[in-house]
Amino acid sequence: MQDASGGALATFTQEKLRQEFPMHDLVTETPWTNGVKIHFRGPSVKEMVTKYKIADKPNLEVAAFDNYIIKITMEEVAEFAPIIALEQACTDTDKQSGICTKDQDFRPLSLDDGGPFYIVWPLGKLPKPYIPARNSIWVWFVTSIRPAD
Repeated sequence: MQDASGGALATFTQEKLRQEFPMHDLVTETPWTNGVKIHFRGPSVKEMVTKYKIADKPNLEVAAFDNYIIKITMEEVAEFAPIIALEQACTDTDKQSGICTKDQDFRPLSLDDGGPFYIVWPLGKLPKPYIPARNSIWVWFVTSIRPAD
């Protein structure tokens, strides 16, 4: 989390996010899963920006590891309640392959899953005109979030 000038307000590991924020479940398709729903879990974007007092600007600027940067409106955050997904539910295939143990319910997101920090939206609640026009709001490997005008 950063202030408007890019100064650090907080730095997180996956474990620190789990400790500081309640985890929210979101079962959704993504624009790339061809109708398959995935059960994601992570903190609410709105709760995070509210805690660090950066929710007062009209937009958030989200940066990814590959230097990708997108503006997300606070209106979108309030209406659609995205999460910073940290993990996804283990599937039978995950358990058979050894990615998950037989008694494991969730696993951390890998780089291939969009992790370790992936902004996930409830695809079914997004208006049809958004898709695919706003697919850019699904940010993989988030490195920073800061307020923007």
